[in-house]
Amino acid sequence: MDATDEWPEQALSGDDAAFPWPHGATALIAERKRVQEIEGMRSTAEYGYRRGGAHDVRPNLFTFPMSLHEALVRSDTERIAMQDRVREHYNVDWKQEATAEATPRLAHAMSSGQLEHFKQQFCFMRNYAREIFAKRIDDATFLQALTAELKPETLDLAERCTGSADLLRRMLDAQAPRCEA
Repeated sequence: MDATDEWPEQALSGDDAAFPWPHGATALIAERKRVQEIEGMRSTAEYGYRRGGAHDVRPNLFTFPMSLHEALVRSDTERIAMQDRVREHYNVDWKQEATAEATPRLAHAMSSGQLEHFKQQFCFMRNYAREIFAKRIDDATFLQALTAELKPETLDLAERCTGSADLLRRMLDAQAPRCEA
C-alpha cells in the first residue's frame, strides 16, 4: 500500500468555493449542525444502523437509498414522494430482503425441528421492518422541517455540491459579502 493512500489530500479553499454568508459565525455553526443532522438521517437511511440487532438481524438490512439532494425535502410534494418511495421499498425490496435472510434458516429449522423458532425470527424481522418503515416515514417530515430552517445561501450551495461532506467542507469557506465602494 502506498503511503499517500493512507493520508487523503484536503482541498484548499479557493475563489470558486467561496460561500457568501452574511449571517455571522454563530448562525453558521447552527446551520452546519442542521446540515449534519440531515446527513445523519440520510446516512442512517442509506446504510442502516451500525449496531447489531437482536435475533441476529444484520444492521444494514432494510435500507433506503437517498442522496443529499433528496434529503433536502423542500415541499410537501417532495415529502410525499419520499414517503411513497419508502412504502415501495417496504412492499418490495424489504420483503425480498427478509425472505432472503430467512430462507436459509427455514431449511435448517425444518430439518432440526425448530420451525417455531424460525417463525419467531421471521416475525421479529417483520416487526423490525415495520419499525424502520415508521421511522423513515417520520424522517421525511423531519427532513422537510430541517430543510425549511436552512438559509437560502445553504440551499444554493447544496445544489453545487456532490454530497454532504462537500457541502459541510465548503460551508467552512463562508465569507461575509464584500461591500462595493
